[in-house]
Amino acid sequence: MTLNDIQNKDPLNESAAHLLHKVGQFANEVFAEEAGGSGLTPRQFAVLSVVGRHLDLSQTDLVGLTGIDRSTLADIVRRMLKKNLLTRRRTEQDQRAYAIRLSTEGQTLLDDHKLDAARADARILAAIPVELREPFMHALKSIVSSNDDGNPDVGTPDAETSQNTGVGETQPQSDHQEQDLKSGPEKKYANIRA
Repeated sequence: MTLNDIQNKDPLNESAAHLLHKVGQFANEVFAEEAGGSGLTPRQFAVLSVVGRHLDLSQTDLVGLTGIDRSTLADIVRRMLKKNLLTRRRTEQDQRAYAIRLSTEGQTLLDDHKLDAARADARILAAIPVELREPFMHALKSIVSSNDDGNPDVGTPDAETSQNTGVGETQPQSDHQEQDLKSGPEKKYANIRA
């Protein structure tokens, strides 16, 4: 039996979370190859791209527009400021907040890598049959949108839906499991957070 045979039979290959993680790794690798030796990451490119389209964004605005969590975004912005890719100044409306802009170097880096990002996207989508690309993008946007809406019930299976256990078995969902899912991951996984 080959490794490919084993992977094809692995129940993890039925887990949406696991497969999305693997696709994310693939996307990062493709982006890194297309970006050459620049060291630019997809998240850094996203920050440059959003800041390049909107003047004087706050870091809170950037969190909302990029989908990058606050602490990671703060670290990315700090590193990009050190590399002189971004500039920031206090806003007139709120002296506690900073307005973020591209520096000249940041604009140059963005311009230099727009085609790289487009090539990376094309390579990623090339792994999918042409007729499935549009539905794939729609599905990804639906997942992102349901998460962006902040609605904890969006994407939660109802009591009539079977639940994939992630180990290759499907079992009916009980009322107790339904309640656990609706209470959100904060409650269900509170004991494992570090």
